[in-house]
Amino acid sequence: MTVILGGTFSVLHKGHRAMLSEAASTGEPVIIGLTTDEFLGARKGYSTPPYPLREKNLSTFLRTISSNFTILPLNSDLGNAFSSQQYDSIVVSPETYPNALKINEKRISGNMAPLAIRLVPHVLADDLFPISSSRILSGEIDAEGKRMSPLRVSVSTGNDLKERAVHEFFSRRGVDVLVRRNREYDLATNQPLQEDTLELAKLRASSVTGGYDYSIGIESGIFKINREPYDFHACAVLDRFGAVSSGFSSGFRIPDSIIDLTKRGMDISQAFTSLHGEADIGSKGGIAGILSRNSLNRYDLIMESVRNAFIPRIRPDLYLAKK
Repeated sequence: MTVILGGTFSVLHKGHRAMLSEAASTGEPVIIGLTTDEFLGARKGYSTPPYPLREKNLSTFLRTISSNFTILPLNSDLGNAFSSQQYDSIVVSPETYPNALKINEKRISGNMAPLAIRLVPHVLADDLFPISSSRILSGEIDAEGKRMSPLRVSVSTGNDLKERAVHEFFSRRGVDVLVRRNREYDLATNQPLQEDTLELAKLRASSVTGGYDYSIGIESGIFKINREPYDFHACAVLDRFGAVSSGFSSGFRIPDSIIDLTKRGMDISQAFTSLHGEADIGSKGGIAGILSRNSLNRYDLIMESVRNAFIPRIRPDLYLAKK
């Protein structure tokens, strides 16, 4: 039994160590294909250390977890994994998983047993993006995934509560964050209903231009559940790679008197002001604070929606589609 994996290992970071540890945990001989300088050529968008240095660093770490490993030069994406009877399993990351599938296709077509694929999830930096050599070499994070430069976040809102909630979410994670408020968006002013609530949150998030790590849109809307109206906050998160995640706050029942006025074109805050005379409740405790006598307020609900929108990013391995 032999376990294989391959890589460049430009900077031996926490994600690499997870993959190597997974291979060593089998107790079987481990063969690591280390990409050669000639093969890399112009394939990497950043300068990589020379092969001898990468090999030395790799060997130094491997000796701390295994006494049965071999490092071999790797001159192609697939190496000889599709033709060698010696190998039984392969350790891959989400990026190299497609290569493992190609290897097995070739092995099966050559009447060889496919390799058992051991997929190791991304190890995330504290900004919830995967740790990578390119990010480390650019100075954005360190080898343990600590963010070294401020996280850039845009929030499309005119509401102080939303900006403050986003800032607090990242601060709680120990991330230095710069939150920029985007006011340059044009959305419908009518009270959002049902699925339109999340769609408007996504439109807010996608309205940003310029560099950012995350762009966030938050919208509150009315949802009918068992024919009764409930208020929920929806949050949409768009990252710099174009991936979107979303989440909702808990909901609470809206009085029928307010719903009647929203049917005439008012939003919830306007309806409450019309009925009870208190203005600008959306930037304070919100209708949630008034109805609950401040046992709940709008800020709490905004924070809930932001937190829940990031849940798929905290454990992305559990959201991967099975193949």
